[in-house]
Amino acid sequence: MFAPYRVPLPGPASEVSCGGNVPTDDFTLALVNGQVYGWGADNAGQIGDDTTENNKLSPTATNLHFAKIVAGGSTGYGLTSTGQVFSWGGAFEGSLGTGKFRNQPLPALVDEGATAISATAHDAIDLH
Repeated sequence: MFAPYRVPLPGPASEVSCGGNVPTDDFTLALVNGQVYGWGADNAGQIGDDTTENNKLSPTATNLHFAKIVAGGSTGYGLTSTGQVFSWGGAFEGSLGTGKFRNQPLPALVDEGATAISATAHDAIDLH
């Protein structure tokens, strides 16, 4: 049996979202006082701190500030209090919403006027 581990964040998290669709891209985003912290895989820039280190073993401050965050397969999404949606990380099958198929380690504006965001992992690949 595994014992719980207290993640060393600088304060209480108002949101935590786990992403990844294969063992090599699992990552977590947490929102603490409006700032995004991330840890885990970062090979596609999914932490959002403008790096692509393979693994971040502890929470890393990103200097990104959002009202809401979610983690997808290898992509992070943030919603501002004014309804702007930003995305960063892996661009698999256009998941960033930017119209480009290039990974992006920093957020890009993809929509405005939103009231909520949601994400899921791409959970099936046809390997014929």
